[in-house]
Amino acid sequence: MQNLWQTVSQMGTYPHYYGLADGALNHYIYAHLQAYEVPCIAVLDREDVPPEQRPWLFELRPDDLFSQWYLQESEGKCWGVVLGCPLKLSALVQHLQQFLTVQDETGRLHWIRAYDPRVLRAYLSVLDDQQRMALFSPQLGWWAERIGFASQITHYGMQDGKLFSKLMSIAPSNDCFSPGEGQC
Repeated sequence: MQNLWQTVSQMGTYPHYYGLADGALNHYIYAHLQAYEVPCIAVLDREDVPPEQRPWLFELRPDDLFSQWYLQESEGKCWGVVLGCPLKLSALVQHLQQFLTVQDETGRLHWIRAYDPRVLRAYLSVLDDQQRMALFSPQLGWWAERIGFASQITHYGMQDGKLFSKLMSIAPSNDCFSPGEGQC
């Protein structure tokens, strides 16, 4: 993810870059957010899910110690995605919450872990063009590790009303697929 961040942040396309991390894959994400006093918001804010297991949205900044820790430790482990967006943190959370739940035929709501690189591609493939436009409407860009390819990421976005996915090469990391919690 450190290499992903270097590639994405050099593009300079968006005023804000965020990490959307799955606390269920690594319970230390929440502890580190608290210890570093990082402004963050739980995207899933339900009482039946402990804070350590919630997905968290936080701004990524080049000189921020938490950002450096997160990007280094998460590489190759599918902890989440990087988002680029003109929206502020709270507005982006409200936007994402609309798209991360679905209702089944019985009326029961289900949480979709679209911020997991292993789920994102499948999630985007089942949305129709109108749903994709709504998801990406605030000029949102998503970057996710490409599973099984340590030196590639996929950039998702909308262009001319259609979803695009662009493979991007990044510098290889030292040990992207070492054994560890939340490994892809």
